Amino acid sequence: ALARVIEPRQKFHDGGLAGSIFAHQRRHRARRQGHVEMADGPAADEPANEAASHDLLDPETIGMLNQLASVEAEPVRRIVGLFIEHAPPALDRLAGELARGDSSATASAAHALKSMALSVGARALAEDLALIEKNARSGNVPSATSACESLQQRLEATNTALNDLAWMRAAPMVEQRPVELAI
Repeated sequence: ALARVIEPRQKFHDGGLAGSIFAHQRRHRARRQGHVEMADGPAADEPANEAASHDLLDPETIGMLNQLASVEAEPVRRIVGLFIEHAPPALDRLAGELARGDSSATASAAHALKSMALSVGARALAEDLALIEKNARSGNVPSATSACESLQQRLEATNTALNDLAWMRAAPMVEQRPVELAI
């Protein structure tokens, strides 16, 4: 089971993408804690701001991704593309753990997908996953059917919102695999 989680994460790291986004996330956390002066956000005329203002995405993370993309868009596209590619199989794994009722494995699968979601600013999805993780860690595994239906819809909407970002539209759209859960 661990290999299923590590493989997508390893591709993310092997692609040289982890350092740039994680450095920006560390700076962002420091700014929020008052350690670093807050930099200006993306330009007001940036079309991606429309998607960032949507409830699905975190405006601050999308703002950081916008800033990175304004310098070099391709690595940012690869980060988001890896999320869009690997999130559906990660959700499949979570669905399987929920169906088995294994609270420890469910918490681990929810945590892994939550981390992926946070790296691309998928705030609403990450919040849903955090709740599942918290409940699973306390031994309360939610109903697989209701939890997975909600997560499936949220993931599909999130992937669409991410593909609608201006710097993602400038490249060929990342193909979204329909999320089909085996529960």
